[in-house]
Amino acid sequence: MSTDTQVSGPGLVGLFLGAGASYELGMPLVWPLTYELTGWLVPEHLRALNAGWQSQGAGLPAEVIDDLAAVLARTDMHYESILGYLQTQATRFAWLVNSNSNSDGLSASTAYSCNAPSSYHGSIKTAQSRIHEP
Repeated sequence: MSTDTQVSGPGLVGLFLGAGASYELGMPLVWPLTYELTGWLVPEHLRALNAGWQSQGAGLPAEVIDDLAAVLARTDMHYESILGYLQTQATRFAWLVNSNSNSDGLSASTAYSCNAPSSYHGSIKTAQSRIHEP
């Protein structure tokens, strides 16, 4: 029995790298990166950044910033979980951010109470209460 292997067609080589390979290449691990991110992006800094963005005509409603600040304060979520949460929230509550950019001068809180479907009022309170659960 021969141990030679012949490849027909272009020679393809696959390389499988485990999770530790990124660390060996100098990339940070999940928890140290999370600690660095949450240590830098504290609620006061996040709100100051948002105030600067709002002064330039951008920024996010206070409800969104408060939600993010609460998630960043949690110690049981690493940055990948936080990003997943943010992606879900962006899909769920896109109407809130879009409402903030109304041309009729409504504030974010007014837009929240006027434009949100009634079923979302309970949903956002439930979601916010879950954020604060350990």
